[in-house]
Amino acid sequence: REVTLAFQPEAAQAHTDALLVAVGSYALDRLLEHLRQQPAAVVGALPPRAAPVAGLPAYPSAVNGRILPGPWREEWLPVALALFRVKVMTDEAQEHLVPVVVDWEGRPRPDLVEVCRAAGLQPPPTDQSRTLSGPAEWLARALTAAEAPARAAAEQLARQAEQQAESRLRADLERLDAYYRELREDLTVDLRSAASRAVARVHEQAERIRRILEHTLPADGPLRKPEAQDRLLELRKRRRWPRREEAPFTPEDVDAAIAFLNQMVSPFTREQALNALGRDVERRLLRLEKRLEVAQQRREQAGPAPTREYDEARNRLEKEFERRAAETRERFQARALVTPVLLECLWYPRQVAEVAYVGRGEARLTAVWDAVRGVAEPSPCPRCGTALAEVWLCEAGHLTCPACRHTCRACGRTRCRPCGMAICAICQQPACDSCGGACPRCGGWTCAPDRRSCAVCQASQCARCAVSCSACDHALCSQHASTCGMCGRPACPEHLVVCRFCASQTCPEHGQQCGICGEGVCDAHRRPCASCGQRYCQACVSERDRCQTCLSLQPVGPATTEAILQRLAYAAPTFPAARIRQWWFARNRHYWIVLGRRWWRHHLFVLDAERREVRWRRSGWSLRAPRRPGDTGQGEAL
Repeated sequence: REVTLAFQPEAAQAHTDALLVAVGSYALDRLLEHLRQQPAAVVGALPPRAAPVAGLPAYPSAVNGRILPGPWREEWLPVALALFRVKVMTDEAQEHLVPVVVDWEGRPRPDLVEVCRAAGLQPPPTDQSRTLSGPAEWLARALTAAEAPARAAAEQLARQAEQQAESRLRADLERLDAYYRELREDLTVDLRSAASRAVARVHEQAERIRRILEHTLPADGPLRKPEAQDRLLELRKRRRWPRREEAPFTPEDVDAAIAFLNQMVSPFTREQALNALGRDVERRLLRLEKRLEVAQQRREQAGPAPTREYDEARNRLEKEFERRAAETRERFQARALVTPVLLECLWYPRQVAEVAYVGRGEARLTAVWDAVRGVAEPSPCPRCGTALAEVWLCEAGHLTCPACRHTCRACGRTRCRPCGMAICAICQQPACDSCGGACPRCGGWTCAPDRRSCAVCQASQCARCAVSCSACDHALCSQHASTCGMCGRPACPEHLVVCRFCASQTCPEHGQQCGICGEGVCDAHRRPCASCGQRYCQACVSERDRCQTCLSLQPVGPATTEAILQRLAYAAPTFPAARIRQWWFARNRHYWIVLGRRWWRHHLFVLDAERREVRWRRSGWSLRAPRRPGDTGQGEAL
């Protein structure tokens, strides 16, 4: 936005859109302060260095077609180079300059940072078609787009600063913890132990001062106080202390030695300084002993310390430690301040050509040549976005990379994804729209080998949504698949058994059709026959535990006897069927019940009505009368 200011009333009358301001007014000062905070703006152009050369890969090659390149034309597009000052503050302050380049589409371009900073600027192009319609507005949008990558870089610099300051933070927290730990211990130990630690600290500090004086003061000859202090100050500025492995000392020890020398009378020798140090230690120890006596007398007069006062003092120390530790962590926490410094509007030259790819279809691609760097800008794949090195042309005129083309698993046709090609959700293989389809239940795309048709309604669905009958293994849809109430396995309508007593649905393993009445019955409502051993519904078994088939046994004639002998000769060849004097016979929907009598011995056979095999066999004295002692009467299942 442009603002016209007038400092004289006559000028304000001559320009109706001008604002009348006075020098030194609040509004003018705020405006100037706002302008000082804005980055400086520079407009220029990057010089073109290289044009497209024949033989260089200026555009992708064709895999299955011919290339018809068009003429190159010059094009100038604006890019913005923004320079940000990033100030990272922990316990130490650091400053960095972060450059960010934003192209004409508002995208960050880190690959152009070095080019834009290293290339020399020339005047912008004079052609009116290359000028921006609104330079100030475009620069404002570019600056807004450049703030996001600048803040990301500032966060990265802040993390690095926190990692560098971590060791210093840990050292400060350890010193703080040691100090408050010692204060907490002073609340529980007696005065004598505290005095012993104080005496030890006095001796330790005096020993370090003695070693510093021996290192800096000459062995013979007097020395004036300013000269000795200068030597100690020079030692204070060093980074690597001498004799660190033998007698290490810190800058704080040097400060203590300087404070001690301030008590000396100039000039003095090293021997005089050491003797004075010894007398100073004796005076400090004497003062500590007197303080110990006074404190001991006060404690004896006051008596034992109350528990409540001790708890309050300990809680106060803990809260103070937590507060100071939080302040220390906050002081070392990195904070980044991002400020724009410079904004350059650069006209970027490039060469553009329309390239036609002709094959089974026809498509066009815009090739771009970077005239500053002398390289071809990679064209992205319209499907996956990767840089195109080779182009595959679809029969519908779509350009993709070779990785985005798919060959149908069933018919072998090669297409791109927009032309009706998708990946099967089960086998992860491509399938076209003619050989695959979407599952009506889950919506997943599946190929023909992974689709199942319902055996009842022929509805097609994927193999994951379809269920198979536990008896015949036929595929079923969700509408025609029933579940067994006992085992939970699916069953088709043909093999589903509905109990006539409880109406429960079961699979053939946990229920079946009764062989006598033909009604469905579950295992809970079936009873075994005491004669033939087969299970029927409880309505078809009498109170004497005999089924209706066994109760209807009748003697047979010669023709039926011959048929029975032929069937037993096939099903039970080892049984001497010719010795049986009389045969009794009855049948139901599933079995033939055959009873042979020979003298006092009876033989009962249960034959399968369809498979011509013996399902059950039993021998006994009498199959209807009560059993005699010693006759087990148990049958044998075959």
